[in-house]
Amino acid sequence: MDSAAYQANRMIGDQGYPAFELRNILGFVAEHFGPARANTLLKEVGLDENTVIHSQFVAVWQVDYALNFVFELAHDPEVGARIGAGYQLSELDILLPHFASCKTLGDCLDVVMQLPRLVGSLSDTLVMQEGNELVMRWMNTGKQQVERYHNVFLHSIGVLLTLARELTGVQIEYTQLAFQRAGFAAHYIKSLTTAELTFAQPYCEWRVSAEYLSLPVVYDFSDAAGQMPPPLEPSLIDLVLEEIRSEFPQIPKLESLAASLNMSDRSLRRKLSSMDTGYQSLIDMVRAQAAIARLLKGELSITEIAETLGYVDVSHFRQSFKHWTGHAPGHFVRLNCSSPEKGEASLSTH
Repeated sequence: MDSAAYQANRMIGDQGYPAFELRNILGFVAEHFGPARANTLLKEVGLDENTVIHSQFVAVWQVDYALNFVFELAHDPEVGARIGAGYQLSELDILLPHFASCKTLGDCLDVVMQLPRLVGSLSDTLVMQEGNELVMRWMNTGKQQVERYHNVFLHSIGVLLTLARELTGVQIEYTQLAFQRAGFAAHYIKSLTTAELTFAQPYCEWRVSAEYLSLPVVYDFSDAAGQMPPPLEPSLIDLVLEEIRSEFPQIPKLESLAASLNMSDRSLRRKLSSMDTGYQSLIDMVRAQAAIARLLKGELSITEIAETLGYVDVSHFRQSFKHWTGHAPGHFVRLNCSSPEKGEASLSTH
């Protein structure tokens, strides 16, 4: 891997998210806290058991809500990893046909990166290779509260490790895990992996040996052959994001965008608010993702990137970027670049 691969695939609101995620969380709640708690969770996300069992997709906010529900219920900073480690490949219905064509673990990683709609993603990510290590860095472009974001990251750690071991039949281990949260006991994480743990980092990140990518897939997918999922209908947020991106860097007025969706601006505001977002938040997400992608590509200076995004004043762009991501543009720089201004436009991938 010669360069960083940025995946701007964070999903929010009513966008479609694989239902197997919610089924797994509900199963964990029922097993560890009782069926009554699981039923409470179902009611709070507005679903019934039959719908969840037979659905291929639910809304992103329902899965995000469920993960936070368990986090607050358990009072356990490692509960996300415990949930994730309970996954089984046979439960990943809509993903199985895609994995079935994979020959190596690296192929499976490509599926995960290329099909966020079928995998489910609550974060943008940066994948790179440093020496003989594969690195996946999570990027909190949504500026979620650290403990909540940390719980989702731990969940992904458990999921990816458990499924990779089942795919290959090999006891795969992370070499290093970095957490934004300050130090905690991490007894479960230590039992799950032999990784070196670091805390209070500016990002969440995992590292594994890149040699794992060449491992052959040994899982039997015979029952999954040909079972491709139906097309996913676009959600309201999908449609809004599509409109914003189609004219970017020009930003459509809310009134004209609402009219193109055959609704009033008041109705659009209300519907977005019900999904814990807003029009300005979606604009900021598009701008942040576009800015990060340009920074990591390394072809433009900070000033040039600001101009491509429609900023006349580069200092205003810097302030906006810090507001969007919680970091200055320099968070994504090539640390050993000789030119400070140009250097802020790329990332080191040794």
